[in-house]
Amino acid sequence: MLEDYNPWWNNKKDPIYLEWLESPIKWIPDIVSDFTNKAFSLNFLVGPRQVGKSTALRIFIHKQLKDGFDPNAILFLSCDSIVNFKELASLLNQFLKNIEGSNLIILDEITFVRDWWRAIKDFIDRKLFVNTTIYVSGSASMELIRQKEYFPGRRGSGKNYQLLPMDFNTYCRHIGNLKPKNYSFDKPNIYSNINKNKLLSKSYIELYDQYLKTGGFPHPIIEYKTTSQVTSKSYRIYIDWIRNDLARLGKSESFFKEIIFSIINSGCAPISYQGIAKNTSIGSVSTISSYLDLLSKLFVIHIQRFRYIDGQVSNKKNKKIHVQDPFLLEALSRYVGSTVNMADKVESCVSSHMARLGDIFYWRANTEVDVITIMPFGTLGIEVKWSNRIRKRPNYKEAGSHIFTLNNKEIALFLGHYNWSKYTMFSD
Repeated sequence: MLEDYNPWWNNKKDPIYLEWLESPIKWIPDIVSDFTNKAFSLNFLVGPRQVGKSTALRIFIHKQLKDGFDPNAILFLSCDSIVNFKELASLLNQFLKNIEGSNLIILDEITFVRDWWRAIKDFIDRKLFVNTTIYVSGSASMELIRQKEYFPGRRGSGKNYQLLPMDFNTYCRHIGNLKPKNYSFDKPNIYSNINKNKLLSKSYIELYDQYLKTGGFPHPIIEYKTTSQVTSKSYRIYIDWIRNDLARLGKSESFFKEIIFSIINSGCAPISYQGIAKNTSIGSVSTISSYLDLLSKLFVIHIQRFRYIDGQVSNKKNKKIHVQDPFLLEALSRYVGSTVNMADKVESCVSSHMARLGDIFYWRANTEVDVITIMPFGTLGIEVKWSNRIRKRPNYKEAGSHIFTLNNKEIALFLGHYNWSKYTMFSD
């Protein structure tokens, strides 16, 4: 079994790495340059399935091999088929019994291994990982965040990473061969930065239209690059990922479909859990809450709560619920038999980008601010208008706030020219 996952032990080619090498798009996530083989360290990598976590880890492995790391001292385990911590411990023992000195262990999609942390904690406590660098990856982010609490003072120099679908700035650089400015969010000068780049509007708008079709997931991006379309095959791959994860976790697919249908049909309007319950056969608010919590953990959706001008956040008011990626939003809408208008898709896309900066909220009175987040310079708010004509501007009066209303020509420049590459997810 171990040899099947580790072809470099027998000086064989790695088929997954070769597939990446032969791909028309060979995006190396920024995160890879931050990976190290420093021992001892226990590192966490989270992100949705099919986003490229396994490929990023394979790229890292082959970089180590090129740099002279002993091939026999590198273990890659795909943990989807490992039942529990005892089986995991047995496999780790098989590997370590013949290894002396530095070694690298990568445990991919660990979160479905029952009590996996017990094996890792035991090996650490018995000083069996003194020379080991471990990367643990999973698509259920909150599970890894919770389970890291089992390792107080036991992670060495380990770090925490998340890999999200490709943001539009990265998409411009790697897919569109454009050279965006990569502005940072240290100053609230969004309008002036947009105006500096208006001569490039046509290129960015055309590429943004493509991004709204492919999103930031590798498979539809490659498919569009080679065929100029996204086919049902791509949609099916990502829907099957969600369905399989829900089945493993004992969740009802029919409940999931009803909830997603209700979210998509709400557009980007705030909705309540009670409202979703009434619009479905589920009825139970606690069941709705549990499904939404799980979908957040699996990076399918994110939730915006209402924020008052005085900074207070309401847990009782209706919430905005967005699908994390424009491609995924289209895939889910087809799956549940609904449709998404362009204005809603664009607002969800802006919201997902802003969520990379930190917690996001919304505000609504007589006017509205679609997305709000707190930055070092103060409150940053974006109101999205998918038209050239801006109607009434938000009447948001918080001291020190910076509210920007962006039309359809400005959104592509905003998303394309700012650096959204934030991948350290949580601190210890």
